[in-house]
Amino acid sequence: MYFRVMDNAHFDNLVCQALFGDGALVVVIGADPVVATAGGSGGERPLFELVHVTQTLIPETGGAILGLLREMVSSAGVDFTDHDDRNALFYAVHPGGRAILDKVEGVRGLRLEKTRASRKVLADYGNMGNACA
Repeated sequence: MYFRVMDNAHFDNLVCQALFGDGALVVVIGADPVVATAGGSGGERPLFELVHVTQTLIPETGGAILGLLREMVSSAGVDFTDHDDRNALFYAVHPGGRAILDKVEGVRGLRLEKTRASRKVLADYGNMGNACA
């Protein structure tokens, strides 16, 4: 989860806090959960628990992302050169601004409905500073 601690000593941090929305991403998938017994045993529990995450980008490696994306998508059997295949996928695009969404649509050749959810988040909450769905 993305979190920025308030720091009144640095004006740029205050501006960031004022400009960007706050959000979190949680996905729950399942049906017919197994409920714990009265003694508290049994029942479902998370298979994985995220305790800490960090991100570091190695200098001058930003161009590698597109290559990795192509590799991952093609290993899933999707041809990214085919507009129909691209538009058959679901997209969760960072709602950082209209220009970002317009650029993703244009570069990827996506139909407008593919970024509709991201545009709704942008319209309702503004530029989100972290994961949201």
